[in-house]
Parts: sequence; structure tokens; C-alpha cells
Amino acid sequence: MKRKLLLVLSLVFVMITTLVCAVGCKKAEAHKHTWATEWSVGGETHWHACTVEGCTAKKDEADHTGTAATCTAKAVCAVCNAEYGKKDPDNHDLEEHAAKAPTCTEIGWGAYVTCKRGGCTYTTYQEKAALGHDYTVQEKDDNQHWNKCSRCNKVDEAGKTNHSVATWETTDTGRAGKCSCGAIVITAVENVPVEDITLYTVESLNGRDYAHTAKYEYAVTVNGTAKEVTFTINGDAATFDKATNTFTAVKAGEITVTASYTIADGVSESKTFKVIVERPEITVETPVKYFSAIDGKDSSADMFVLLGDAEFTATQVYNGQSYTLTVDKENKTLKGAHAESKTPTISTITLENDMFAVTYNVTVYTKVINDYTDFEDMRLTADRKTVEGYFIMNADIDFKGVEINGAKDNYNATFYPRFDVNSKPDAQDYITGAGFNGVFDGNGHDIKGYQAGNSFGFFGSIKGTSLKDMTVIKNVSFTNVYSGANWTLSRLFAQNAAFVSVENVYISFNLQSEWTARFALFGCGEANTFRFNNIVMEMTKAFAGQGTTDAGNGGVGIFKDAGTTLWFATDTANNSGHYKGFTIYKNFYFVVPNASNGRVMPMFQNSSASVYASNDFVEFTTEGATATLNPSLNPEASESGTMKVYHLINAYRYDNYEQMKEKTTKVGNWDITSGAPVWVA
Repeated sequence: MKRKLLLVLSLVFVMITTLVCAVGCKKAEAHKHTWATEWSVGGETHWHACTVEGCTAKKDEADHTGTAATCTAKAVCAVCNAEYGKKDPDNHDLEEHAAKAPTCTEIGWGAYVTCKRGGCTYTTYQEKAALGHDYTVQEKDDNQHWNKCSRCNKVDEAGKTNHSVATWETTDTGRAGKCSCGAIVITAVENVPVEDITLYTVESLNGRDYAHTAKYEYAVTVNGTAKEVTFTINGDAATFDKATNTFTAVKAGEITVTASYTIADGVSESKTFKVIVERPEITVETPVKYFSAIDGKDSSADMFVLLGDAEFTATQVYNGQSYTLTVDKENKTLKGAHAESKTPTISTITLENDMFAVTYNVTVYTKVINDYTDFEDMRLTADRKTVEGYFIMNADIDFKGVEINGAKDNYNATFYPRFDVNSKPDAQDYITGAGFNGVFDGNGHDIKGYQAGNSFGFFGSIKGTSLKDMTVIKNVSFTNVYSGANWTLSRLFAQNAAFVSVENVYISFNLQSEWTARFALFGCGEANTFRFNNIVMEMTKAFAGQGTTDAGNGGVGIFKDAGTTLWFATDTANNSGHYKGFTIYKNFYFVVPNASNGRVMPMFQNSSASVYASNDFVEFTTEGATATLNPSLNPEASESGTMKVYHLINAYRYDNYEQMKEKTTKVGNWDITSGAPVWVA
């Protein structure tokens, strides 16, 4: 822009000069210009000047053009070599210089440039001050910690400090006391378990071992040195022996244990845990099958074995009801157990104290019979007219050689009931009004050598009350039965009876040559609602009275005579005061051979009627018909040879077991394949 302005002004100057010259010359006189060869310079232009004196004419006037101005020199016109314009302070001949970082003790600078032209002082240099030491890097040894410079590693000697615990940290094994520099000053290993310990009051019970003692393993060390641990015990259920580090159970309950120790000055620890002492509470897997409520004994006496000399209480639980039992350790009895009258009582009996509790699954009976003396609890007496309950045999009983009431081999009227019917005028009434009303379960066992004699029978009198409350005789055999009656008939079970169920019973006789009287299961002449099922009566030989015409002799059967209730029922009372009720026979077998003369023994008889098994005299198709019998086979017939004959339905007579096996090999739980009934339940 500046150059343009100068050029315009020059042109204007030339034009004016020329005009003036022209006017002057014209006025003066015209002349020829003579131009100088050298350039004239003025301001920003150059030209050739007229050499004529006084002439100011210019030729070829032009602006300077040439090199650029620098920081130390103006521009030079390439035409006239004249300097022109101004110096350019920004046009340097630059030289680059590298940067130098300052150190902790020396200055530094960044990269900079300077002008190389002489006389130019242009520079971008900027100084950076020395950094000084940066004591920010921490170092330590076993005893001290200090800082050093992060740049030059110079140690701050004045800041060296001994280690001390500033913080505590939990570790896997205990805790660590750390210095502010991170150095571990204290290493505490704390093995002091706080888990509760469970012990038991006994070391073993019923073949199982229990944790009665427990080792308590503990240790506290500080920098490898053991520290003392003290224990405080609250409670008396267990003790602690520090010498052996052992807890021992004393009784059921618990103790609280506090373990205390010191790690460092001002740093202590207390840890608390419990030792819980429990008593074993077990249920014996093997059940007690036979527990006798009357005498409070289990047949094996195993219930007392586990308890040794320990004192304990006993409780029976049946059907949700608890019964406290009286414990007699000397005699090993638990009196007071509940027993259902006619049902085995499935219950539990628990023997317990502070040390343990043992529960048995027990089947309770009124009485478990293990020997002949146990029958005493079934005896009818003047003070015990009714015997109820469930009586079960747990062993075979042999009365051979047994002394009862001062006499051996005697189990008769002096035993059931305990008075002589001949010397007691009220005996009949007493027997009539009394009786056994329970369950007698032989459990597959045998009663051997019972002497019926002149007795009222094994039970004396039986007193069932209804079809729903029948007296039961079952699962028993009477073998080698003696009669020996010398005045009337022998009774196996009872003189008087009502509402009786007899099931799974086997009876065999020891026939004596003098046995000439009748024998019956029951002395009553009427069947007052009886139930018979699976009965075997065996007589290995005929006896003298078999088949006689005497109504008082010669019969072996169920009742004392052939009452009409054997085959039908009526509600009319007979002269003995017994009502004729329903009696049901199932699987009733007589194994009785014929007499040597071929006589068939009836099951019941009197002077006008005779009852045979259903398979005897099958030619009689009409029950109760008056028939002419063969006197040689049936001497009980009247002189005319005629009498009423009956067949006992579901009852069968055979001469022997081989003959019987043609019909059956098993009667209820009696297997006869061996030639005699054998219990197989």
C-alpha cells in the first residue's frame, strides 16, 4: 500500500514538472534532454535524471525492487542497488538450541532459538529454576523407615524414624501390627477356636461311642514367642483341665468359656464360646417283645442292662398318655405299666436321668408266663373273683415233678380255684359268679402234664360277657394231659363258661387204664355262645369206657354231654340255668381210634342221643333222626337199638394222622405232616 502511494505521487510530480518545463521551455527555448547513465535515487524510487542544467526532467522513474529487508539491514534495490525501506525485525536467521531439564540442584531451560546475524539479540530462551529435592519415596529396613528424593535418590537423613505400630490388621492366622510405613512390627498368631463344642454325658451307650471329652487345641504367639492364655469358666456342666487342654462332660447343660490373652501393651483379646453337654437319647432298635405289666419285667431283663448302677426314672407312653413307672433296680422291675385288657399294648418305655435317655419299643401284656409260678396271677380266689387282661406264654411249661401246694404232679382243684369244692358248700356259687375274662395266648407254646383230675379246669370258670367281649384261648397246646377223675368228668378248661373263643389249640392225652370217666373241654352241658376254630384233639388209644351205654361215662368231647346247642340255638333255659346260644365250629379235628371191637367213639353222648363227627356214619342223612344202630358198633343205643344220632358240622374224626392227612396237612398254625401237630406260625 505504501509503495503504491509513493508511485502515484511520483507520477503526479512528473506530470507537473513536464507541464512546467513545457511551458518554461516554450517560453524560454526548447532543448534536448540528455539523460544520465547512473540512476538517481530518491525515497522509494529511482530514475535517470536530465543532465541539462536546470532541467529536472526524469526518465524511467520506478519504485525500488529487490531483496527483502532483514532484522539487521534494509532492502537493496536490484536495479539501482540503493537501500530502501526499513529493517524487518521479524526476519531473523534463526538457530535452534536443545532443551535442558532442570535437576534438584541445577537450572534448566526449554528448547529455544536465536538469530545468527551479528548485532541481532533475538532469542526465545527461558530459564527453568532448579527443582530442589522431592522426599516422597519411602524406604525402610527392619528397624527404621525414611524418605528419599524421587529424582535423585538422596536420603532425607534427618527424617529417619524407628518403626512403631500405627494400625492393626486381621490376617488369616491372627493379626498384624503395622507401622505407618507398612512394615509389620508385630505378628500375632492367634489359634483360639471359638466354635461351640458338643459333648455327651456318657462315653458309650448301646454299642455306640460318644464324645465325652474333647481336646481344645489353642496357641497364641507374638513374633514367635508364646503368650499366656487364661480361661474363665461359667457353669458346671463340664470341666477344663489346662494341663492337658481337655474338656470333660459332667452333666447335661452348658458352660461358657472365655479365653483371654495380651498381644501388646494396651492390646488385649477375649474370645467366648460354649461347651454344650447333651445326654444321649436313643431308641433301641430291637423291640422288647414281652413285657409283663403285673410284675413289671421284660422277659429278657435287657432293659436294665444298659443302665448299670445308674439311678433313673421310667415313663411309659401309650396312645399319647404318659404313665410314671416305679423302678425297682434290685429286682429289675418297672411297676405300673398300662396294659390293654385284651390287646397287646404297643407303647414306648423311656428310662432316663440327667446322663441319658433310653427308649424301648415295648409290647406290654398283662402277664408274660415264663414258668409255672407265673400262673398264680391267673388264679381265682375269694379276693379275686374276676381275672382280666392279656396273658401270654413265653416258654413251654412242664408240670412233671412240679410241687404245687405241697404235692407234686398235681395241678387240680387245689389250684384253680384255691379251695376244695368238696369242703366249701358255697364253692359252686362262687365259681358260677366268678371267672376268667381275658385272653390266654399260648404263643405256640406247650403246657405239658396238666392233671385235670377232679378240678374245675385250667381256668376254673370263664366269664365272657358278649360276642364283642369274648374270653379267648388260643395258640396253645396241652399235651400229656392227665384226667384221673374218680367221681365225675374231667374238665380241661372250665366248669362253667360263656362267650368263649377257642382257636389254634392242640390237645393230647396221657391215657391211663383207670381213666373210665368222661372228659370234656368244658363242664357245662350247654354251649352258651362259643367259637371254635382250628382245634385238634388227639387220643392215641381207646379207653375202657369208650362207647358204653352209661351216660356218665365214655365221652371225650367239647361239653359234658350232648346238649342240643351243639347243632342249633334256642333262647330257652335248661334246668341248669344255661341259655342255649350260638356255637360255631370250624376245622375241629378228633384223632381218636376205634375201640378194639370196632366201636366208633362219639364226641358227645347221653342216654337218648349221640353226636358224631360229620364224617362218621355218613349213611344217616337226616340229623337227629331216630335210627336203628348196629349195637356192636354203637352200644350206647338202647336195647331196641334205636336213638337219635347227630353229626357235628365242620368236625371230623380220624383214626390217625395219616388218615387225617388225606383231607388236610395243616390246621391253622398246626402242621401235621410229621405225624403230630407242630406249631409253624
